[in-house]
Amino acid sequence: RMLHVGPMKDPVRVHEKALDDYLQRFPGEHPESCVTDIIRARVLCNTSAQVVQYARRLRQGFVMKVAGKEARLEPLRCKNKFHAPGPMHFRYLLFVMRLSHGNNTFFVEVQVHLKSTHELQESTAAAWEDYLYFRGQ
Repeated sequence: RMLHVGPMKDPVRVHEKALDDYLQRFPGEHPESCVTDIIRARVLCNTSAQVVQYARRLRQGFVMKVAGKEARLEPLRCKNKFHAPGPMHFRYLLFVMRLSHGNNTFFVEVQVHLKSTHELQESTAAAWEDYLYFRGQ
């Protein structure tokens, strides 16, 4: 398994996504607080058994010490994109997790992929360009 932690989502994109998707969810509040993919990670598993094993571990969550303070990673939601793929038919598990450390709490999205499927998806650059086009980016 390989864990890839991506860069944080660009603040301008966070704001745009918040306005597009969450502005009406909690009127008078900050819609940016609803954006769950500011911190993103991807796990590439070599076998489907590893996908299941990693998913079980994420569903349990875990606690560890970081810089002398308790850090807690807790599952909030899991979308099975193997069962119900999106418009580009990408297949993976998508976990939304809550990361707490001291007085700070963040959302984290973790995608769990089968490596061979992910590599095939990545090799079809045209599909990604189509996806961005239809998203209006």
